[in-house]
Amino acid sequence: MTTNKPGQITLSIIVVAGFFMILYYFLSMRGTLPLEHRELVSGMIGALTMKFGSTMDFWLGSNIGSERTKELLAKSQPIVEDDCIELKNEVK
Repeated sequence: MTTNKPGQITLSIIVVAGFFMILYYFLSMRGTLPLEHRELVSGMIGALTMKFGSTMDFWLGSNIGSERTKELLAKSQPIVEDDCIELKNEVK
């Protein structure tokens, strides 16, 4: 499997840490937070929630499968035109 770049790891840590920091701030200050700040923090939580989900997908799900598929395709033998003609004749 391909190695991850330091930038990917750093950005993932920032997104995850930011998500939990903003969420903690919002939940701990909920009663004392002015209305205009509540809307701002709610918007930030919404944006970070989407990026948090994308980050988790990258590390745990969809991209891992895609990387594995790319790796397997890179290692596979190319299809030769003669093989295609033979297969086409066998199907008839």
